Amino acid sequence: RIREEISEDTKNILISLKVDAVSRLDRSFIGINIQYIKNSKIILRTLALKELKEKHTGEYIKAIIKNVCSSFNISLDQIYTITTDNSTNMLKAVRIL
Repeated sequence: RIREEISEDTKNILISLKVDAVSRLDRSFIGINIQYIKNSKIILRTLALKELKEKHTGEYIKAIIKNVCSSFNISLDQIYTITTDNSTNMLKAVRIL
């Protein structure tokens, strides 16, 4: 239900993403948040919190972002901005997205 709501809310509008990765106790996770405007209000939702199972390359992170967006019917053309922690692999992922 939440996925359907976000998909409907973001149909044909520009969105912003915030992507952050963290490593703790030999485990790594990536969080992807979306921000958009609905009825003159800023909406902030979490699209995904996924465990990273591979080396954190730009290609791998790009693939995760694309898959998460696709699962919400969000096209890459809708992404207006992406905010990251400025690590080399995040910057590469955004650049090649």
